[in-house]
Amino acid sequence: FVSVRPEVAMVFPLTPDGDVIFVRQYKHGAQAITIELPGGTFRHELPEDAARRELLEETGYIPGNLISLGWVWEDPTRNTSRVHMFLALDCRYTGRQELQDLEGSAGVELVPVPLADVLPRVRRGEICAMSASSTILCALDELEPVLAPKDLTIDHIARGAEHARVDRTLGVGFVAVVHGLR
Repeated sequence: FVSVRPEVAMVFPLTPDGDVIFVRQYKHGAQAITIELPGGTFRHELPEDAARRELLEETGYIPGNLISLGWVWEDPTRNTSRVHMFLALDCRYTGRQELQDLEGSAGVELVPVPLADVLPRVRRGEICAMSASSTILCALDELEPVLAPKDLTIDHIARGAEHARVDRTLGVGFVAVVHGLR
C-alpha cells in the first residue's frame, strides 16, 4: 500500500549566538519524548512559507535568512511525502510560540544546542529522527564554507569532544541522494 501524505518542511534554526534551536516533545508514533528540529506538514503553501510558519509556531523564532537545502523522501517505501529542508540563519526570538492544540498537548519545549554539539548528539542517538538527521547533515554541509575561514570546519564541529570519530564519506554519500541542492 501507499500512504498519500502531505509534504513536510523542516528547519535547522541557527541563532546569532551559535545555538541551534531544537524542540523536545512527545511523539505518539514513537511513543517517546524526542528531540527534533522544528517542522511540520503542509499542503497548500510554498515550502519556504511552511518552513517560516512552522519555525514560528513551534519555537517563537523568525529567521533573518532562509536557505533551501533541497528535499528528501520521508519514507519512499510507504509514503508519498517529501521533507523540504531549510537552513534558517540569524534566528531571533519573538517572545512566544504559536502552538496548535495538538502541539501544546505534546508539551513542546525549546532546546538550544550549541552548533558544535549537534552532530555529537546525533551520533549518541539523542537526536534520532531520520528527517532531522538529514536536515542536520545538509545544514552542516552548507555551513562549512562559511565556517572554514574561521578555521572551523565540519570536522571540528563533528569532533565536539576530541575523541569523536569523523566519517567524511557519510556527508559525500548523503549529498548524492539529496534533490534540488544548489
